[in-house]
Amino acid sequence: GIIKFCSNNAQINSTNQILGGIAGSIQGGLISSCYNTGAITTTGYNSANYSSTVGGIVGYSRADANGDIIYCYNTGNITGAGTSIGGIVGSCASGKTNENITCESGTKYPGGIVGGNIGSKVLNCYTLSSKISTLIANNKGTSTNNSAKSDSEMKTSEFVTLLNGTYYWY
Repeated sequence: GIIKFCSNNAQINSTNQILGGIAGSIQGGLISSCYNTGAITTTGYNSANYSSTVGGIVGYSRADANGDIIYCYNTGNITGAGTSIGGIVGSCASGKTNENITCESGTKYPGGIVGGNIGSKVLNCYTLSSKISTLIANNKGTSTNNSAKSDSEMKTSEFVTLLNGTYYWY
């Protein structure tokens, strides 16, 4: 399916193990031009199989699909304990991710952009440098042109140009 031009501004508190601001999980399809500003918090965690994945946009992108996440951003706080906690995607195994975070003890893979990348292409993504030092945790996929930027760097015209100056990023 396709999800476009959606936003979440509400706080989400859940005990679910897979949680996202726009979608809990996707299998193929496209999420485009969406954003989350709400705080996402889960206490759902199974220590036996480390299966908790939480993301600002999507909790989990399925391994057997080519789901793309483009022109999306997250400014909400993401909090959880588990395997993969990410500003955009908790865990992804295929597709592409294009563009902040508190991880409780026990979180195995915290990432500013992606918590666990098991085979995806993560291209042209940015995270706030003051929030988390790891951009893409457990990165077993392709990562190109991703970086951490300061708050002041993200407010410059150069940063808008870096994002191709499209209307999405004003």
